Amino acid sequence: MTFSNQTIIGAVAVTLMIAGFLLLKKEPQPQGMEQAAATSIDAAMQNYIEQHPEVIIKSLEEYQERKAGEMMAQLSANIKAKKADLEQKAGDPKVGPDAANVKVIEFFDYGCVFCRKMQPIMAKAMQSNPDIQVVFKEMPMFGEASTSAAKTALAIYKIDPSKYYQFHTNLMKSQNSNVSAAAIEVATGLGINADRLKQAMQDPELDKLLADNRKLATEIGVRGAPALIVNGELFIGLMEQEVLQAKIDAAKGVKPEAGGSEMKVVPAPANDNNGTPALNAEAKKEQAPTNTAEEKKSVEGDVTAVTSDKPAAAAN
Repeated sequence: MTFSNQTIIGAVAVTLMIAGFLLLKKEPQPQGMEQAAATSIDAAMQNYIEQHPEVIIKSLEEYQERKAGEMMAQLSANIKAKKADLEQKAGDPKVGPDAANVKVIEFFDYGCVFCRKMQPIMAKAMQSNPDIQVVFKEMPMFGEASTSAAKTALAIYKIDPSKYYQFHTNLMKSQNSNVSAAAIEVATGLGINADRLKQAMQDPELDKLLADNRKLATEIGVRGAPALIVNGELFIGLMEQEVLQAKIDAAKGVKPEAGGSEMKVVPAPANDNNGTPALNAEAKKEQAPTNTAEEKKSVEGDVTAVTSDKPAAAAN
């Protein structure tokens, strides 16, 4: 990190002023002289700051940049440490070759409107990159309805893995306002026996897998949905198609084309009391109305979305 001459000069001036003040405080001085000297230094410092506010602003900006860099480094370290849990966890649905050099991990909730909007973007990325593997991390955030839908999905993956992705796609596109009921409808529509499905959903391993996913999300810094990890880099929120493709290309070692999209970050999310990623009231208005009033009380916080300057594609 480099600093401008103006920043250095300003910092030195402020430092000297503070040092002078501390020396005066340290050496015994007549009360009147000490007070006068302190007043003079305070006035000089105030005058300098008023005349050069950009020095303080620049210092704060550099501090924020440094802290952001430290945070990103910590996130990368967390993701690297949890690589096996992210990519090879037994029970997680996977689409694409196991030997893929590039793996994309997605944390999502069927009741999340942003996850629904992300689905066609992910689908196109998978179609354009058949050599990658996508690991689907079921992470219900919106109460019992979302949890039931997630357990339906995991049960289908246990019964017939080949039908999971079609189920996932159809449920994301479903117009049924009750995501739990919609999950059963979609499952039976794919030929899954309802009784067998109900029995499979009772497996306690499904609850454990969902709990593990929530714990893993908290440990690596996932604070909202959808959340994608590409090549060890975490993105929280809705991504534009070309941004996702650019990240996949980078993971493959493909050189980017000139004039790519620029990403920006909108308000960061927060976890609820259980460490579960949550969304705020404004975001809830956009969610599919899948939960009861009691279930919706558990949803609070903010939403983070990583996008380009152009709006992302909407779900079909």
